[in-house]
Amino acid sequence: MDKRKTFRTDLVIGGKTDNSLKKMRNTVCGQLAYIKRMAVGAFGLTGITMSFNTVRKQLSDCVEKAKAQNEAEVKLR
Repeated sequence: MDKRKTFRTDLVIGGKTDNSLKKMRNTVCGQLAYIKRMAVGAFGLTGITMSFNTVRKQLSDCVEKAKAQNEAEVKLR
């Protein structure tokens, strides 16, 4: 459930609205979104790397067991 609230802040100087706060907020929000994308990307890359390592280890184990099975069958012959 989203509990964020939006507040509007206008800075009036000499009877004219100054958009500097809005520009600064947009810049900060943009930077935070960039940091979030980079963090998600880094965690995603870490997850992919861990998955590949797990698959590689499982395949290695299967090859070793297949070799052992083959050797056992040759000995039985």
